[in-house]
Amino acid sequence: MQKLLPTWRNRRVGDAALARRLDRFIMKDTLLQRLHHYKKWVGTGGISDHSPIYLEIQGPFKKPKAPFKFNHTWLKDPAYVKMISEYWVNHPINDTESFAKGFCRNLAEIKHLSIKWAKDKQARDTSHLIIIESELSALTDERGLGFISAADKSRLIELENQKASILKSVKNLCD
Repeated sequence: MQKLLPTWRNRRVGDAALARRLDRFIMKDTLLQRLHHYKKWVGTGGISDHSPIYLEIQGPFKKPKAPFKFNHTWLKDPAYVKMISEYWVNHPINDTESFAKGFCRNLAEIKHLSIKWAKDKQARDTSHLIIIESELSALTDERGLGFISAADKSRLIELENQKASILKSVKNLCD
């Protein structure tokens, strides 16, 4: 450890000038033990009479766990509601252990199921959109500059509605 420079100066010159180390940077010992390398230093300049203290950390860090973000629009999908209902029915909480522990274990598993379900749904929606786009393209190319038949027109409207529905659900998942 090296001694840090003063963190406060009274901005005077000569005998009236003062410089003190008033500000501190404190780190817990357990954090210091986990860090691969760290460096502290006092910055210069600024409009304040206090100088900033900087900390640089380097080391093998794991990415922190991101919080689970539940999307309320999943509840509009009958497949999601069915999956959750079946899980709760098939995995009752064991009475021999702590109820809270069993409940938390079930919630953790539902979190993993929900994440997998959302990724699978996105893949299904993407593949369905590709199929719809190719069918729409085939219908419009087939028509050329001529008129479209009543059957093709109803199929075109049906495909456009399916596309709009999928895009709406994707937009809701992103919000």
